[in-house]
Amino acid sequence: MYQANVLSNQYAFSQGRERTGLRINLRAINNFLIGAMVISFLAFLIGNNDLAVKSFVLKDLKTKLSEVSLQNKELEIKVTALSSYQHISQRGNELKFVPATDVHYLPVNNQALAKR
Repeated sequence: MYQANVLSNQYAFSQGRERTGLRINLRAINNFLIGAMVISFLAFLIGNNDLAVKSFVLKDLKTKLSEVSLQNKELEIKVTALSSYQHISQRGNELKFVPATDVHYLPVNNQALAKR
C-alpha cells in the first residue's frame, strides 16, 4: 500500500509538471491580441486617410488639367488666326508696309557653298 501511494504521488507530481509546462498565460495572449487589433485598426485608418487625401488631390489635378487643355485649345485657335495670310497682310497694310514686287537675287558661286 505504501508503494501504491508513492507511485500515485509520483504520477501526480509528473502530471503537475506537465500541466505547468503546458500552461499558457491567457492574459498575455489576450493583451497581445488586443494590441495587434488596435495596431491593425490604426494602420487601416491611416491607409484610408491617405487614400482619401490622394483622391482629393487627383480630383483637383484632373480639374486643372481640363482647364489647361481648354486654354491650350483657345491659344492654338488664336495662333492660327494671327498667323493667317489675311491677318498678316492686313497688319502689313496698317503698318504701311510696301509689298515687294521686283525681287533681284544675288548670284551664288558654287565654290562658296559648303561641301561634304
